[in-house]
Amino acid sequence: MGTTWAELAYRYDDSGLGARQVVDHRFQAADGTLYAIRATGPASLTPALVREPLTRALASFCPADTECR
Repeated sequence: MGTTWAELAYRYDDSGLGARQVVDHRFQAADGTLYAIRATGPASLTPALVREPLTRALASFCPADTECR
């Protein structure tokens, strides 16, 4: 993953699931392509638990045909 990124955290109300929280992470990958990974969970979860799968996904993200660290 490159050094260019932005992140937005927000909450919304879903009519079927109730209050939800979101972390939307946008970044430029090693191949120069812009990507977004979003993690969503119930508002009752701690922010760290919502962020955990996003953190794992970012740590292992590598576009096809690209050499990543």
